[in-house]
Amino acid sequence: NTLLPELTKERSNATFLWEVKANISKRRMALLSKAGVKTIQPGIESLGDNTLKLMNKGTTRLINISTLKWAKEFNVRAYWNFIYGFPGEDPSEYEETIKLTPLLYHLEPPFGYSHVRFERFSSYVNSPAYFGIKSLRPSRVYNLIYPELNEDDINDIAFYFDAEYKDYSERYEAKLLAAIEEWKLRTDAALDVFSYNDSIKIVDARDPKNNRELSFKGLESCIYLLCDKANNIPSLLRAAEITRNVKGKEIKLILDNFIREGLMIESKGRYLSLAVMR
Repeated sequence: NTLLPELTKERSNATFLWEVKANISKRRMALLSKAGVKTIQPGIESLGDNTLKLMNKGTTRLINISTLKWAKEFNVRAYWNFIYGFPGEDPSEYEETIKLTPLLYHLEPPFGYSHVRFERFSSYVNSPAYFGIKSLRPSRVYNLIYPELNEDDINDIAFYFDAEYKDYSERYEAKLLAAIEEWKLRTDAALDVFSYNDSIKIVDARDPKNNRELSFKGLESCIYLLCDKANNIPSLLRAAEITRNVKGKEIKLILDNFIREGLMIESKGRYLSLAVMR
């Protein structure tokens, strides 16, 4: 709130890499861009609600995707990694992520990916039983590096640990990593929305075999723009932009159509438009 506005005033040629939480607002993303921040490192690390809850991230799938979308809008590169293999995770959630990635080809893909590591000071090391970890010991590599040290000494100096728990990652790992690699290859993909008075035009170039342009006007246009930030039907009904005689069922039909077209996603009754504002 104080430093970034000052950097904006300076108008220097300096550029910055900024580490941020994934739940950054659109207003602050714009402020980062104006201040010369060209790259951010948001703590996204997953696109699954249950996995994010296990990680105690304080964010959701829709929030993470919003961050990627707004970064694209303000020409800020989002440098993030995908992590998997967590204790207690639901492997079926990764199937959802695999199906989701083609809808996100226009956004910044993960820079890298890895199986979760167990590091000193993490919750997994501090409270292993809470996460269903049956055995936690210093990584075996320490015995090779320090063969003269006893077990207690190695335990004192170790930063990385090996854990025994129900790891389901073998079920989905190959498909997940293939989906991420395909995402990384799609540098030509785009999904943009242009606003004209009471109408919008959406240019969809995520699938090179099916480039298309779609136009919406009136209530449809209004709803799509209001879902630039994840929104639910009750809050849409209260929006000043929507007339009082509009019913929830009418809004639901419009939202469902946007989802069928792959222009929007839904999670727990909240809807998020995927196109980048232009």
